[in-house]
Amino acid sequence: MTPIPFIMIGGLLAILIWSTKQAHDRAKFQLDQFYERCKDQILAEKKSVACSTYTVGLKNSRYLFRRCDLIFLEKGLVILPFYRIGKYKVMDYPMSISDNSLTAIGALKKFDLNSDSGNVFFEFGEAGFTTTCVGITLKGLTPEEKELIKVLTFQK
Repeated sequence: MTPIPFIMIGGLLAILIWSTKQAHDRAKFQLDQFYERCKDQILAEKKSVACSTYTVGLKNSRYLFRRCDLIFLEKGLVILPFYRIGKYKVMDYPMSISDNSLTAIGALKKFDLNSDSGNVFFEFGEAGFTTTCVGITLKGLTPEEKELIKVLTFQK
């Protein structure tokens, strides 16, 4: 039996681990810069929020995640998606919601502060051949956090 398949599988696994670590390091660097620039504007933070997302139109996996951290700022909301590999938290690229729009997607289409089961639901953008519509549902937020989202993010 030749060791070539084992070497190829090992090499592919190493490339996968390396690329995941690179993406995490870039996101972590952006997050560190963000905290440095905006530390005076942070009103509150919520860690490890359960959520569900979907995209319609041009598929973009950047907007598909199940957990995120939320940072409430004076002028908006920052969503920090992540996923876990074992006990490690792998960060993805942050998204900001301000002035009724999601960064790089577009304007707010739908907003429901008490969607099914008391969750917060919002939908941004337009579905199309070259555009994406993103829906995000945040689960398990307190009434105070919901009010912060309403006042800071969706009211001009």
